[in-house]
Amino acid sequence: MTLVFTVLPPGKKSIAFIILQDVGLSNLHSTNLETSSQLETSLVFQRSRSEVVFHLLSMFFCLLAGAFAGYAALVKAWPWLWVMILGAIGGLGFLISAVKSLRKYHLITQGEEVELRWKSWGLWQSVVGKELLELKTIPCWRRTILVTSQRTVVLPHQLTGCEYLLDRLRKARPEVVKPLSEKDSSQELILKVSLLPSLFYVLFMAGVAGAAWALVPIRAQYFTLLFMAFPLFRLLWRTPRRYLLTEKGITSYFWASKKVWLWSEVESWSEDTYASTAANFYLMKFLCRGGNVILDEGLLLTPLRPYKEWILNRFFSAGNSVYF
Repeated sequence: MTLVFTVLPPGKKSIAFIILQDVGLSNLHSTNLETSSQLETSLVFQRSRSEVVFHLLSMFFCLLAGAFAGYAALVKAWPWLWVMILGAIGGLGFLISAVKSLRKYHLITQGEEVELRWKSWGLWQSVVGKELLELKTIPCWRRTILVTSQRTVVLPHQLTGCEYLLDRLRKARPEVVKPLSEKDSSQELILKVSLLPSLFYVLFMAGVAGAAWALVPIRAQYFTLLFMAFPLFRLLWRTPRRYLLTEKGITSYFWASKKVWLWSEVESWSEDTYASTAANFYLMKFLCRGGNVILDEGLLLTPLRPYKEWILNRFFSAGNSVYF
């Protein structure tokens, strides 16, 4: 029996996916009872067709721009020859991305055994769940790295129903995930933040400062540095580097300071999911007295979903019972 995860309308994605998941699992269970306990089932995970269309259209425009640049290069080589080369390279890159977007991943389940299969350039590849040595999810990179003794596989998060696929792989090898124990309240959870937002922020500030320095009169150039005060303050005191979660609360570490939020100071909390670049991200927001803390997988190097229950247990153990 094969179940195909299809694209669902925005706003109804999470609810419809839960319904599809429950229906699919119930059907598999009922068929399993009617036939044999070793029945092999397959779930197919693939990207949205709109991604293929996007990559093909991008390839077309790159090649079109390259063709016009090649025609212009007959009259003047510089810089149109380089534009033609860049257009050809961009078109080739989008073509490769379009081919990869067509790749389907088959999750084969037979009893307690789990196997992931896919076809790469005409050849079938596979990873067996019990052979996994490492399963590292990097949400902000939209990738999960599967490591075995023979190969390393990069699994994209743009697959529809990817969270269900990752959950099955984690359950197949729970020891490689190393979940936090509820019995040991002294354990700490460190959520690392990607450095790319800070890097782009610094480059943006440098570009603005450089443009202002070049455009204003010489005597007024130093006054342009005053406009960098607020962005610099935001970078040093408002851009988080990492989060430390303990039984006492959440500590937000910034570049120049840190802020401790106790669980008893949290007035309400909420959770949400959103889609960006064809991938789904999960976030938790804690509204505290005097501010709030937003744990967003789109900015984290550490996955948040597997530790949701552990975080909420720390929150409710402090005497809180608020859900917003």
